Amino acid sequence: MHLTEVPEPAVDLIKRYLATVYGSERDFPEHLACYAPEALVLVGPRVFKRQQLPLDVYTQTMSETADILDLFGPKQGGLRVPTLEFESADEAVASDDVAVVKATLRDRAADRTFPALFVFNDEGLLGAAVLEQAEMPDPAVAEAIVCAEHAQVPPLGGPHDLHLSGLELSYARVFAADGEEINYLPEARFSCQRCGESCRVGKWEIRVSDATRMAVEAMPWDRLRPGLRDDRELFRTLDSKDPTPFGLTDGLATRPGGEMCAFFDEADGCLIHHAVGRAVVPSCHKFPYMFTRTPDGVDVWTSFQCHAAIYGLGQPLAEREPDIRSRLWANRYHTWRVKEEVFLKSPAQPITWDTYRVVERALLDILDPADETPLEPRLQLGENFVRALEAGFLHEGFGPDVVRRILDETKDKPVAGRERRGSEDDLVVELFCLMASWDLPPEQQEAFLGGEFGALYASLLNQPLDWQPPVRLVAQFLRHCLFHKIFLQTTGIVFTWRYVLLSWAALRLYTRYLAFLESRAAHSGRVLTLARVGHPGATMPALELPTLPAGASAAHPLAAHIQKAIMDLDTLAVHYPDLFAGAFIERDRERERLIGPAVGSALIWG
Repeated sequence: MHLTEVPEPAVDLIKRYLATVYGSERDFPEHLACYAPEALVLVGPRVFKRQQLPLDVYTQTMSETADILDLFGPKQGGLRVPTLEFESADEAVASDDVAVVKATLRDRAADRTFPALFVFNDEGLLGAAVLEQAEMPDPAVAEAIVCAEHAQVPPLGGPHDLHLSGLELSYARVFAADGEEINYLPEARFSCQRCGESCRVGKWEIRVSDATRMAVEAMPWDRLRPGLRDDRELFRTLDSKDPTPFGLTDGLATRPGGEMCAFFDEADGCLIHHAVGRAVVPSCHKFPYMFTRTPDGVDVWTSFQCHAAIYGLGQPLAEREPDIRSRLWANRYHTWRVKEEVFLKSPAQPITWDTYRVVERALLDILDPADETPLEPRLQLGENFVRALEAGFLHEGFGPDVVRRILDETKDKPVAGRERRGSEDDLVVELFCLMASWDLPPEQQEAFLGGEFGALYASLLNQPLDWQPPVRLVAQFLRHCLFHKIFLQTTGIVFTWRYVLLSWAALRLYTRYLAFLESRAAHSGRVLTLARVGHPGATMPALELPTLPAGASAAHPLAAHIQKAIMDLDTLAVHYPDLFAGAFIERDRERERLIGPAVGSALIWG
């Protein structure tokens, strides 16, 4: 029921809850007394249930946390603890066992007011969080929101991970990244299409921290989704012999009789997201967004493992900025970084960041998805431009104006076409070997890479394929490869561009390979379910193509093959960058074979 007036005891408890942590003198025992026994309580870098938390442990840990935050506070140019205070009680709603108060709070240090939720039962406070939605949620949803906030506690430790309450953790998530400049590609779009491909637990191994598991299990599922716990486990202990990151041994469970996440629903998508209005599990919260921190802000891009991201389905990223900032905060420990000074071909050729942005802008324009002209001559124009930058490099005075002049001069020269060579460059063959073999058992990999690939490759090249790809889709993928900059800091501008060309050539070969597998499967009459290359005498090479999402153009006969090739290439480079770099950079030591001009043209026209 909706209450016309907020009960005075609730207002008193809110004021006491805030004053005991953010007032002139902290009183942690009194603060703990505000909570109900079953409430989740943030204690330094961990989460406990109030009823399982000894008072002396809580007081000592929170005092140490406060000392650390003060030590690394704004006077030392570090963390800023908000000074939250009560302004007004605005609205209340209650069910049989839970009451919710919407209050206006102020952070004195930031001179900011914001709405917050406070959720109570008869025994005390269940939790608090920033209210992000326009409407007052019903009590069950409000309880889920304040529980779910604790899922964001990272399994790391250190001053940047410490907060004094669940409300402060919520406040940090909503407002911490407020002032950072965010950059996007204009064609980048994403809204979840609820296809379920990213919710296949058999496809992904999503690990969760103790805090995440406690937070999700504490949500009132009996009221949010009656019967959910009757027919399924929500979490599972992962049986893995490999070292687990940060000691995470639990993962999301699957639904009975399938590989889909226990929280996936065909009608509502993610049930956790449906309940609280946003993703909560950190790995799911950040997906499909990825981030590169640069000297002028954060470049935001999307993982092309997501079908909607590949095809640009949904809202432009610029319209999703509050959601993106929240996900950036959740992803704050897993971002690529590019420093102020990068280099052209070697560290002896330094390039300022302002100059690099002009180079990047020129190459992105060459790859404009709206341009329907063939990609080969455009890629060659980009290659000619990069070569001209190498030839015209000056240690002094090589700035944005020089780059623009070189670009204009390059555009004035005709771009010559080339005859197709009928084979791929050695680099692409190496990349294809990696892709085709990474799922093979170790005992099969050596034989495959040692010679059996040669027979497959010869058969593959004899398969006719008219490579006329959908220009917009492929151009979006290549611009994505350039924009994410994951190799820029360590390999320089020239190799970053050649990585784009390598992706183009590998996409061409891998699509041919997938078409070859499908053709061979059809000829044999066998139904195949995997996309792996098998050992002679073992399972035949198999193929499972992705389902094209609603709204994606399926007019191209190889649309599904191209989509799978893009997804697998993106996985190799983005999710296994060390493997990629080790295969093409560290092993050779000399990068001339990777970045020479002959290689560039071979990758374009091969």
